[in-house]
Order: sequence, then structure tokens, then C-alpha cells
Amino acid sequence: SERYFRPRKCYFSGNPVRQEIIKAAAGPSSGEPVLLILGGSQGAHRLNTLLPEAVSGILTELPAGFRVIHQTGKEDELMSREAWNKLKVEAEVRAFFKDMARIYSPASLVVSRAGATTLAELTVLGKAAVLIPFPFAADNHQEKNGDYLVAAGAAKMFKEQDLSPADLGRAIAEILKNDESRRQMEKQAGKLARPEAAAAIVDECEKLIVSR
Repeated sequence: SERYFRPRKCYFSGNPVRQEIIKAAAGPSSGEPVLLILGGSQGAHRLNTLLPEAVSGILTELPAGFRVIHQTGKEDELMSREAWNKLKVEAEVRAFFKDMARIYSPASLVVSRAGATTLAELTVLGKAAVLIPFPFAADNHQEKNGDYLVAAGAAKMFKEQDLSPADLGRAIAEILKNDESRRQMEKQAGKLARPEAAAAIVDECEKLIVSR
């Protein structure tokens, strides 16, 4: 924003995050290796087809107790459930989850698009992530969002058009098998968190009103 407006007219608040998700950040994790797959509110067909194939190549490398939580969008729910069943991977598959705090809480690693709201949630929760930006987002803004987390060491990112199941599988296995590395990613994500964003926006608006 500071490229287009005078700096004194800009205030960096961060994106507001729902209170139930902020509260979930204080809860205990399950201790099991849980892969959470999010495609945004409409799902993401490419992620839905790519992830089971990626995991199929690393099943023997994954820690005991590995399971999946997969938000698919309504078009791919049945297909995705069948794919995980075929791999004999324990998976909770739904078109859409209303209780996002519940599914975020146990996640050891999140694979998702790189929308601003999702990334704000990941940082508040301190979650390690593999990001696959939506390639047709306006002005490529999802990749720019992801760059912010990657530069901080909080995430790995792949361009969808260049990504193979083998590459994605290797990235998932490396993070899930290396507790120290994953904890470092979680720590770096937490440093970017702005849980007070909503309150900060309200405060700045009130200051602006009073000054007028």
C-alpha cells in the first residue's frame, strides 16, 4: 500500500482472525502427525487430485499414526474420500468445515492455497505450511502473500504449474519427519502473527473519526 499512498496514510494492521481460531492457538496439539489440506471455501481440484498421489509415494516414510483432514469443496468430496480409502489412510474428508478451529488445532502441517485470510490464520496458530498459490489470482497476489511466509522461514511454497506429486511428497515427508525443523517453522510463523488485528483496525478508525 505504501507504494501507492503516502506512508503516513498507511497503517499495517494485519488481517483480522476469528476469535475461535485465536483461542484454538492456546490449545494442545494431538501429538500425532496430522496433515491438514485446505483448498479455500470452494475447494481446489488440483490440490484434491495431487495430495493423495503425493502421499502415496511417501507412506512408508511417514511417522506412525499419520492421518489426514481434507477440505475438498463439494465437487470432489466423494473422489477424495475414495482416494484416501484406497491408500488405507485414515482421513476425515468433508466438502466444507464450519468448525475451522477444531480442524486447525491438531494439524502438524497444513497444505493450502495462499489467500490472505488463510495465512493470517496459520500465523496466529503457529502452523508450518506448504503453500500452493492459486495461479490465476489477480496480480498473482497469492504468490506474493506466500513469499512473506517463505522469507520468514515459516513455509515452503511451490508454483502449481511446476509441481509434481513426487516433489510435494518429499516436502511433506521432510517436514513431518523432522520435528526440530517443523518446530522452527512453527516458531517463525508465530512471529508473524497479529492476533490483535481486528482491535487495531477499530482503534485506528476511532482515531481517524476523533481527529476529524
